[in-house]
Amino acid sequence: MNLQRTLSFVLALALPLGVALGRPLTLEEAQRRALEANPGLRAKKLEIAVAKAQSAQAVGRHFGEVDFVSTYNTYNDARLVRPIAGPLNPAKMGAMPFDENQFHFGLSWQIPLLASGKLIFGDRIAKDMERMANASYAHARHELCYNVRAAYRNLLVLRHAIEAVEAYEKALEEDANAAQLKVKVEALAPVDAQKVAFALEGARAQKAGLLAQRQAAEAMLAALMGEDPPADGFTVEDLPDEPPSLPSLQDGHLLEIAKAQRQDLKAARESLMAAQHRRDQARWSFFIPELGIQGTWLGHVAPSVSGALQTFDFGVYLKFPLLIGMTRWFATRETRAEWQAKALQVRALELEIASQVTDALGRLDAAKAQFEAAIVRRKLGHEVARVEHLKFEQGSGRIEDYLSARAQEVEGEAFYWQSRYNLETAKDYLDFVIERGGEP
Repeated sequence: MNLQRTLSFVLALALPLGVALGRPLTLEEAQRRALEANPGLRAKKLEIAVAKAQSAQAVGRHFGEVDFVSTYNTYNDARLVRPIAGPLNPAKMGAMPFDENQFHFGLSWQIPLLASGKLIFGDRIAKDMERMANASYAHARHELCYNVRAAYRNLLVLRHAIEAVEAYEKALEEDANAAQLKVKVEALAPVDAQKVAFALEGARAQKAGLLAQRQAAEAMLAALMGEDPPADGFTVEDLPDEPPSLPSLQDGHLLEIAKAQRQDLKAARESLMAAQHRRDQARWSFFIPELGIQGTWLGHVAPSVSGALQTFDFGVYLKFPLLIGMTRWFATRETRAEWQAKALQVRALELEIASQVTDALGRLDAAKAQFEAAIVRRKLGHEVARVEHLKFEQGSGRIEDYLSARAQEVEGEAFYWQSRYNLETAKDYLDFVIERGGEP
């Protein structure tokens, strides 16, 4: 008998992401809980907040800085408390304040007008990164919903596999009891009864393996929902009876849809645009000067001065950096290499998406053919098992043929459910690859 090998094949195709008997859980609820609590998705959402804050910081740099400044000095001899201001005459010079201990305080402000391209390109880079964070979050939502749906369906495959094995086990228990009675009346050879008992133990071992798979599946689905493994498991509900209708399959058209709608590709392109703006900033830093306005208001206090003396100033500064240790030259080379790397990453992702579209179409064709074969196999398995059981009861059939038919019936039942949900997952995978239908 090849029951163990076939069920192992079924479980290998079914991702161990599932739900057990326990708390009721619908597919819609599983998706909702995953979108609310999945830590990876929540981290992506926080990255949006980070990008927005960085974008606001870039805008804020245009408004300059205002600082409170203060100093306290003790000198070895008396010095001017405030700077000299003209016009000078002997009387004014004699009235100038001198002191060994001085305290100066006030406000200093600066507003940049040009900053070697850092302001303009800084705004653009921040906006690029904000759009990239939004696109990455949208793609993560699509991916999470696909994984939850695939996990839920694979758990349904496990549930039906367990039900099939339990029915097989129950039938073999009845057959084993009947075989023992036939052995007592010498209507059946003891070795044939042992064959039934061996098949029964094999079915029980299969059931134990499936139950272990179900526990692992529950833990993985719970992880997708941002939860610890459930102690009492889940109870899942079958999806609509009919598998989804297949879409119109046009490889080139679907590829264009994928390139237009894939959010991870949009994120990669925004990252490329940010790298391009960093490259342009490094280039323009050779030609754009630093220009701004600045000023200060200071109060000057000393023990020999009554009250606080005040001074204020206003100015415009212009700076043309000529040499900063060759850092600008190397920054240009660095940003150019970064831009080239990002461009290659975008191209690599486009090629990956093209291969995913082709793979998704192939999966869909294979899943459709597999499901059609599974329908026939299921019906045939039930009929052959029924006939062989009648022959065995009447004494005209061999025990080996009957046990083989029973095993094939279980295989056909498990294969039917695995094929049905594989077809739904294959269509879902195609929708995920092209991100059809907008954000979930």
